[in-house]
This record gives sequence, structure tokens and C-alpha cells, in this order.
Amino acid sequence: MKSIIPLLTLWQSVPSESENKEETISQSDRENIYTLIQELADQTKAFALSYHFKDVRRCFMVAEDLLQHSDAQIRSAVSNVYLYSLSTLLDENNSLSSVLRSLLLPQLRKGYYEQLRTSLP
Repeated sequence: MKSIIPLLTLWQSVPSESENKEETISQSDRENIYTLIQELADQTKAFALSYHFKDVRRCFMVAEDLLQHSDAQIRSAVSNVYLYSLSTLLDENNSLSSVLRSLLLPQLRKGYYEQLRTSLP
């Protein structure tokens, strides 16, 4: 199983809204962020499917913190890439999905429900 250490490093390196805006993230770094967020989603799914819920919770905490303390583009990436990738697990009607939905933190839950609302006819 892969480690989430590189993602935790990413999480710590992302400038918060309160930090100096002169320290902007370059375009290549932003593309790398999309890749890392997809990797975080893949790792979260792997942890969930192997019932490692402590690790799922840690991944959710990273994504939640990115939603709360990063710029609009990173928040959008988390909402669009991370939550969309996890929606296949979250949308099922089984015990694993129920557990995962119960582990969602407030901002992730809000983003997930917004996705559900926009996908309804």
C-alpha cells in the first residue's frame, strides 16, 4: 500500500489564504497538484476497499484542510477531482459507503452533497 507522506508534504506546502500571496504556485506545480489530488483519491479508495478506516480518515483530513485553507483553484481541484473520484464508492448503497459517508468531514460532505444536487435532473 502506498504512503500518504508525499501528500502530507503537499498539504503542508500549500500556502494558506492568510500567507503572502507573492508566494504563488506556478502552473506546473498546479498541474502537479491535480495529479497529487488524484493520487490522494486513489489512495483513499485503496484504503477504503481494504477497510483501513484510520488511513481513510487521514486522507479526508488532508482534503478537508485543502478545502479550508487553500486558494480557489486548489479547492476546485479537490471538489472536482477528489470528490468526483470517490463518488463511485460514496454513491453505492452498502455498508462501506455508509461508513465512508459518516467519515466525511464538514467541507467534504458539503462538496459531496453539492455534487449530488447538481447531478440530479
